[in-house]
Amino acid sequence: MEKLSFYIFLFVGTSAFAQNTFKATIKNAETKEPLAGATAFVKQLSTGTSSDTNGLVTLNNIPDGEQEIVFSYIGYFKKEVRVVFPLDQKLPREIFLEPENESLDEVVVSSTRTNSRIADSPIRVEVIAGEELSEKDDMRPANISMLLSEATGIQPQQTSAVNGNVSIRLLGLDGKYTQILKDGFPLFSGFAQGLSIMQIPPMDLKQVEIIKGSSSSLYGSDAIAGIINLITKQPTEKGEFNLLLNQTSLLGSDLNGYFAKKWKKFGLSLLSGNSLQQPVDVNNDGFSDLPKTKTYTLNPKVYYYINPSTTIMAGVNGTFDNRTGGDMQVVRENRPDITHQFFEENISNRISSQVKFNKEIDLNRSLAVKNSVNYFDRSINEPLSRFKGTQLSSYSEVAYSFKKNNTQWVMGAVLLTDKFTEDSTRSHIKRDYSYSTTALFVQDDWKVSKKMTLQAGLRTDFQNKFGLFFLPRVSLM
Repeated sequence: MEKLSFYIFLFVGTSAFAQNTFKATIKNAETKEPLAGATAFVKQLSTGTSSDTNGLVTLNNIPDGEQEIVFSYIGYFKKEVRVVFPLDQKLPREIFLEPENESLDEVVVSSTRTNSRIADSPIRVEVIAGEELSEKDDMRPANISMLLSEATGIQPQQTSAVNGNVSIRLLGLDGKYTQILKDGFPLFSGFAQGLSIMQIPPMDLKQVEIIKGSSSSLYGSDAIAGIINLITKQPTEKGEFNLLLNQTSLLGSDLNGYFAKKWKKFGLSLLSGNSLQQPVDVNNDGFSDLPKTKTYTLNPKVYYYINPSTTIMAGVNGTFDNRTGGDMQVVRENRPDITHQFFEENISNRISSQVKFNKEIDLNRSLAVKNSVNYFDRSINEPLSRFKGTQLSSYSEVAYSFKKNNTQWVMGAVLLTDKFTEDSTRSHIKRDYSYSTTALFVQDDWKVSKKMTLQAGLRTDFQNKFGLFFLPRVSLM
């Protein structure tokens, strides 16, 4: 009787700890080619193995019951598979991993006003993000000139050989026809256009969205050639703090910092940029190739999360830039004489405010209200001429969007004001102006079928001096 009990116990014990073998072939989901060196990992057992040259993995000593097996490979998305043992496996199971480059299809762009996936947008949009954005920040932390100059279809044009000012051209058109936005706010327009990209540090950027081609139906007449929308990072509960100290061999120094953190009801982000450049004469011709520059930027933002669907953001951006170029003796030593006189001093101060209210009414409807006020002061001093002017502009927008069936609608109203005042005592010219533009816009994204998307938009601008303009657009993909 004791022997019988022992054999029963031994049989039950060996059955409970029965060992199984699992085989699988790991392949590329697109090309169906085997992936050598891919890994298979059993979560519950904390054991794993790698695939051979044929993509085959073999996992031994797996007990009965449900097991989770994770398959992974560098450059591919992980895949989890639940397997119940014992199983009747005659042939290895095929596991297909998706390449990570497919993640580009999941990029969401906001510049099209519909927050659509880049793969679904019939408008030509290029996105700079991730490692490329971080790399350019390390290489040129002072401004976004390098970031934009290396994007396809964008031509940087130096508007001042003395002060290094750069204008961005899309489709070969003059720089004034390219609208530069930050989170949808036109903060860098007007006569500041040639200086704008030289005064924007890239440290707080999440991605840069570039629409190449006429975008006037989206953002008005300044976007005839296209738009460049700088999308900033949002505070997270985990928080983020970056500090970058940069010193170049051409006597340039940068100290930039970025902090962002989200608490229960509040969020905060702070960008600080400080750039100093000593005058440098690379070819020893007596004139500066790099101007003497001092640029300081401070951009704090406060977020208030009323509830999970309602957010208020308020921020202030201040940029103070002083750059002087020309004869090295004048620039470096401030010692002009009969032979050494030429210099160009460019001083600009920019202070702007941004306020945005966003409400997700439900899964299909949302309301956004935003306003910005921008003050820009600029003076240019040369031996024989002087200029000084100020620009006060504002931007207000109300936009309502909703989804219905296979369509997504966006409609709203915009009020733009722009007032320029020139100090005629310096230039002896009076070029003051005061403009206001009222606009109404509507846009529809229609998913006609799985293979066809249609976007139609219409914007009407009424300008106080130049009258009424109709700006239509139709895009088909």
